Amino acid sequence: MTTWAEMIDLVFRDSGVLGVGQSLQAQDVSDAKRRFNMMLSQWKRRRWLVPNLVDHAIEMDGSLFYTIGDGGDIDTARPNSIESAFMRQAVQSQPAQIDYPLRLITSYEEYSQLTLKNMQAGPSWFLFYDSGYPLGKLYPWPLAGGSAGGSGPFELHVQVKNELVTVGALNADILLPPEYELALYATGMQMTRSAYRLPPDQMINTLAKNALNTLRSSNFQVPNLSMPSAVQGRGGYNIFSDSWGPQGR
Repeated sequence: MTTWAEMIDLVFRDSGVLGVGQSLQAQDVSDAKRRFNMMLSQWKRRRWLVPNLVDHAIEMDGSLFYTIGDGGDIDTARPNSIESAFMRQAVQSQPAQIDYPLRLITSYEEYSQLTLKNMQAGPSWFLFYDSGYPLGKLYPWPLAGGSAGGSGPFELHVQVKNELVTVGALNADILLPPEYELALYATGMQMTRSAYRLPPDQMINTLAKNALNTLRSSNFQVPNLSMPSAVQGRGGYNIFSDSWGPQGR
């Protein structure tokens, strides 16, 4: 394993900023730590630079929205987006739990078109995420209460990008998959040369580009294409089966 201190020292030497026999000053190390954290803050917002998604859940009580972020109803780092979501009906009499996929509403403009935002029903069909700061808000629709017809509560599950580590203690190991080390090393050299007003180095730039492409290819996950039922020619309501709703209902 490589520590952050070892990575920073290697980046300064190999970028051409630190000469043979020279040592880093405390300010150099502090600035390098800040640059790495700024870079990682950008990476964590890019789906293909994050190794996996994580699931967060909350029991629903019929509220209009649920907060997500540090200290929120879902107490985790505030995500910039929701990648996917579903509702779970917790049937207490059997181990199998029933999940209902949720369609994501991707803009406040579209959410504002819902006529009766406080309609109580269940399970929900849609989810809108207002990515406010410091707390985001999850708006399910229709609103599902805490009881599913007496058979158990509803849970809201959202899948978000996993949080990448940040640079804290310099003697701590870099807790990322092995393929991230070269990307940190190469992009770190790019940032360091830029910070010390050195000209771009083509070999370093190529190394950084290839390392980031490796991350993207290793993290690449594309869901199967799905189309609304109306587009597929099945219509919104079937008079014979007396059924209506989004795809899968």
